[in-house]
Amino acid sequence: MVPDLRPRRPCVQSRALERLHRFHEIVNGDATGGVISDAFPLQPTAKMIADIEEGQRLRGWIANSFAQIEFMLGDLILRSFQMAEYDGLPRTLPHGAPDRVKRLRRVLGTQGPLDPFAAALEELLDTFETTHEVRNLLAHGFCEYLFTPDGDAALQFQKWHRQPHREDARLIRSFRLQDLEREKQTMTALSTRAVLLFRNLHDHFGWVARPDK
Repeated sequence: MVPDLRPRRPCVQSRALERLHRFHEIVNGDATGGVISDAFPLQPTAKMIADIEEGQRLRGWIANSFAQIEFMLGDLILRSFQMAEYDGLPRTLPHGAPDRVKRLRRVLGTQGPLDPFAAALEELLDTFETTHEVRNLLAHGFCEYLFTPDGDAALQFQKWHRQPHREDARLIRSFRLQDLEREKQTMTALSTRAVLLFRNLHDHFGWVARPDK
């Protein structure tokens, strides 16, 4: 589904946040190194810094959980190369999460040794696909800390999102800390589910861990 890229208010529905002053936090160093807008000339408070640090912690957990699943999908694709029933499928490893999902759907659509796990894997892939937009935005998006004088705050992320007839389209979303916490809980739960499923696959087929080389 193509995201709606029309200008819109941040998803953290709040009239106060429509009048936000911006504390720019370019996320590549210490949170105290941001730039305060001339329209609101004050030094970052301890709460602002704590909000930014907590937001980046949650951002990291979301990205990490996504990466765990992405890696395991790649491992399963490589394992399928050793199963003769899937010889008619491409024997290359896709290097993007959406392409790995597509490839595994082709594997699961072919009758073979993975059939007993097909339903659970399809359910995992269905849920995993719904997380791609948020993960990509958090992983690749420019981050700003938004706040109001009365203490409301959020992290806003934006990234370039090329469209057929528009090179400068952007995907923009804002998250309060509780929004990021909710995303983190969703992703860590999905990652845990994936680990348990892949452990069952390893036990069933007698797979051993790949050597670190």
